[in-house]
Amino acid sequence: GLSLMALLVVALLGLHVYAKQEESKDTCTKGEGRERESASPKADTPFVCDFVEKQDFYERMGVSKDVDERSLKKAYRKLSLKYHPDKVKGKEDEKACSQSHFIAINKAYETLSDKEKRR
Repeated sequence: GLSLMALLVVALLGLHVYAKQEESKDTCTKGEGRERESASPKADTPFVCDFVEKQDFYERMGVSKDVDERSLKKAYRKLSLKYHPDKVKGKEDEKACSQSHFIAINKAYETLSDKEKRR
């Protein structure tokens, strides 16, 4: 028979293979074909920050001027997850860029979600 250690190794290898299979499955539930974004850009491509300092709040959030509260919140959540400094994996310049985006997105949302501040 197999020793206890051998059984444990076989079980762990089986779990690892199962986890890899589950990880590679597309988790899209609505049937939409989403392309997976790579975790990091190609190694030979230099990073260029796309942050624009004085951008219109509506433009920064990617919404129209007549946006409703629900759509504004949805855009905010999507962008804040995309640019959250803890979610960005990369070099310091990439993290600094994402932090700039994140701060600007928060300021834009704070302003646009307040009816008094909104233009």
